[in-house]
Amino acid sequence: MGKILNLISCLGLLSILCIKLKYLSVHNYQSTTKTIIFLGVLSLVLPKSIFCNPIVINDLRAGWHNIAGTSQSVDQFLTNYSQVSQIFSYQNNGWKQDLNSASTQGYPVLTGVLEPSRGYWINIPLIKDKPIVTGNKDTIAISYVLAQFDGNPFDLEFSYSSDNGATYSTSSNIRGNISSITAGQNTILWDSHLDNLASSSQQKIKIRLNNNNSNFSVQSLPFNFEGTLVTSPSLSQMTIITHTQFNISPSSTFFSHESQEIHFTIPQNAISFSINAFHQQNKDIAISSLRSPIPQGQLQSTQLLNYNNENEYWNLNIIPEIKSSFNALHFPKETLENIVAAPGLWSYKIGLREHSTNIETKITIRTSTQEHTEEIHIQPYYCGNGNTYSLNQVNQAVQTIKTIYEGNGQNIKVVLQDTKIISSINYVADDFNDSQTSLLLKSGSSDSVNIYFIEDWDYNNSTLDASGTLGIAASIPGSFGIQSSWNGVIINLALHGTPNTANIEFLGKTATHEVGHWLGLYHTTENGGTLFDPLVDTAKCPTFYNNPAKCTDGTNLMFWLADPSQSIITQDQYLILRKSPIVR
Repeated sequence: MGKILNLISCLGLLSILCIKLKYLSVHNYQSTTKTIIFLGVLSLVLPKSIFCNPIVINDLRAGWHNIAGTSQSVDQFLTNYSQVSQIFSYQNNGWKQDLNSASTQGYPVLTGVLEPSRGYWINIPLIKDKPIVTGNKDTIAISYVLAQFDGNPFDLEFSYSSDNGATYSTSSNIRGNISSITAGQNTILWDSHLDNLASSSQQKIKIRLNNNNSNFSVQSLPFNFEGTLVTSPSLSQMTIITHTQFNISPSSTFFSHESQEIHFTIPQNAISFSINAFHQQNKDIAISSLRSPIPQGQLQSTQLLNYNNENEYWNLNIIPEIKSSFNALHFPKETLENIVAAPGLWSYKIGLREHSTNIETKITIRTSTQEHTEEIHIQPYYCGNGNTYSLNQVNQAVQTIKTIYEGNGQNIKVVLQDTKIISSINYVADDFNDSQTSLLLKSGSSDSVNIYFIEDWDYNNSTLDASGTLGIAASIPGSFGIQSSWNGVIINLALHGTPNTANIEFLGKTATHEVGHWLGLYHTTENGGTLFDPLVDTAKCPTFYNNPAKCTDGTNLMFWLADPSQSIITQDQYLILRKSPIVR
């Protein structure tokens, strides 16, 4: 009989705990307070055995909800229910917030565990995170996520500030959904140039949402109105746009987590651009979705990239091999679909294997107002110690790059900078996440192609492939215009012979091959004979891929297996080289 009464009491209490209150407002504060006090008294007077299996409300809508304790830590609960911003319990005749700020409320800090013997309240804010602001001075995209809510859809009022939020002005230059706003991802576009704003790093925007139940306002973090960093003015101008604000959420795509859409604008006089995604914790990162302002490619779609399965993930026609910490895309793209840097508003998403916020993207945009001979600027570094090739021999090898790239009647010029000497680093790993390798690459120029001639690999920290690797590019493509761990290529001197048996031209061709990778060229035929670059005018060799002499593309400079006879570059390959964002 006692067990039956205990069960009835348990069910009755849990039914009370599972009442869902409407979004808290002034008119229902009194009744809400009474309910809270009642629950608190129950939690104090009833024995712990009354509380049965813990219950957590799954219908997380904006406002206050009551839950039963779950034996989880507060941190774990907030991880599982990322919409929740606050957790409260009733203790010592007062409200207590079970977060780090509890001590500032004058309440003793709990153990941080949601005890099954106590009722709790959680708060779901309408917008948990600040709006994400991306773009440049012409058009700024503002993205935000609304929780589920009660009442009618919201209407939006938009205002901006140039003094860090001290004063705001209303703007009507807004495009997108500003009425009947519903839960989920929302994006509006602000034609900021129409408001005639001056450049400032104290810009903020504020959005106010109104419906029949309540109103809610939120401000952005301060941002630079220009949003860009212009570097290396020359015949072509390179501009860098940095994005650091991302809302990362669980995803049903190939990646377990994905960001919201991030917007950026490509100007009318753009020649090319690249998106460089960096993960600061050495985790896999990818540009998982890409939208163009106009339909492009064979499918004539604005959705240029959208992973559905692992086959697409590794498909060279879509994106290069993804490595940890860094991923890049560049356009015009080396693809059969001939995707160009169309002017207008683009957007992309970041995909991750696991949740993280320690990420950054930089978009490199190359523009020009005149036709001219494109210039590839090369910055060589001699990291040898004289045991293999000398500085003079390295300088001779670098001339081979100029001879090959300029020797096929193309409208391209190679500018060779004076070789710099780095005597403190002679050996590095073939892993660009290695601390010593990263240190070397980060020392490079941001407006040139950096080539590091090292004495030999640090085999203790290298991959198993290092023993046969003549040279290696940091990525395909590299981090154009950005000083990073992927800012250049490395050439191994020891694997090209001793000073007495040196093949200077072969050394130079290895360097030219790796520079091609860094600028965006793939192998014409890949090792294994199953992968090929997608260019129309390069041959394929699926059968004799281990013998360049038997392959039509065996004399191409980008064949996977090195051979001293290789020097051919096709017209499509030259197009990729000339349009690279790092080229001037």
